[in-house]
Amino acid sequence: MVDAILAELRELEGPSLFERTEPPIRSASAEYRILELRKALTNTRLRRGGDYYASSHWRSVAAWVKRERGHRCESCGSSAGLHAHHNDEYVWLGEERPIDLTVLCMGCHNEAHGWPRKGLSGSPSGR
Repeated sequence: MVDAILAELRELEGPSLFERTEPPIRSASAEYRILELRKALTNTRLRRGGDYYASSHWRSVAAWVKRERGHRCESCGSSAGLHAHHNDEYVWLGEERPIDLTVLCMGCHNEAHGWPRKGLSGSPSGR
């Protein structure tokens, strides 16, 4: 479902933020559909067990940011159990920019969310 939403968004929105040279011109119906799709994407992500983190898009984004940051937690330097963490909630969900993500180990990621530092209790999977 997530990959289908992302594909439709890319078709409607045109070039990514990094490729645009001027603001896009769209019909009101296209703008409305984009808002609906963004809401659906956010709702899918926010559901525990939602499939955003299982999407090929997220897997490639998470792998890229981990590789770019040297496969180390940016908080404590650990290389075990790394997660890609959204810094500003999910504002750019589906079109994450490098500045929107931080690489954190499981313990630091849990701490960033206010969860118990050890163990996976309450932590979403697929990060």
